[in-house]
Amino acid sequence: MFMSQVPKVIRSKDVALQKIRPGVARKRLITSKMGGARNLIFSMAFIDPNETPHSWHTHSGPFFDGERQNEYPKGFEEYYFVLKGKCTVFWRIDNKEMQEQAAEGDLLFFPVGVVEHQVVNTGKKTLIMAVIMAPPFT
Repeated sequence: MFMSQVPKVIRSKDVALQKIRPGVARKRLITSKMGGARNLIFSMAFIDPNETPHSWHTHSGPFFDGERQNEYPKGFEEYYFVLKGKCTVFWRIDNKEMQEQAAEGDLLFFPVGVVEHQVVNTGKKTLIMAVIMAPPFT
């Protein structure tokens, strides 16, 4: 039987801004470690102009999550909702690089089995994105 739970309000002002590297920071607003979110991670990403939140990658195997070495879970999907600024998502298929721009109000979706890709802030101001990752890594 599923136990009833009350809604939670997570106040961004109460969550520490974590520097990932120069020009890239995040706030992890909810994770399984924080209690409650069993099926996803929700973060806010802050990326300076000409910076990227990550290098070229796919969603398989080990990676560094900004805190420690980790591994993508089976069935991993990722969503970036652009709140402020603009960016370009790059991806590679058969050694051919492709790209598409995204701006405020756009959603970038990285499905299960996504090809090698990278997102870069191609605007002149800080890029702010809401990031959802599911299922969460442990």
